[in-house]
Amino acid sequence: MFRPGLEADAPRLDSQCDRMLARLQKGPATNVELSGISLKYTSRITDLRQLGHTISCEKRVGGVTVYRLVPKRDT
Repeated sequence: MFRPGLEADAPRLDSQCDRMLARLQKGPATNVELSGISLKYTSRITDLRQLGHTISCEKRVGGVTVYRLVPKRDT
């Protein structure tokens, strides 16, 4: 999942992804909240998307962005 050369960081990044996913499962979260989990929260959002999660984002006034985990549809 992570780029070559980042193997040593994998446990930390996995933990950040786990915490971010857990937060998004509770409901929408702002970029301010997610930056408390990881300063590079956009990279963790990308990691979660690469794992198959659909995450929407809505830009609001004042530099605030709201992220939402989109529930998976049953097929």
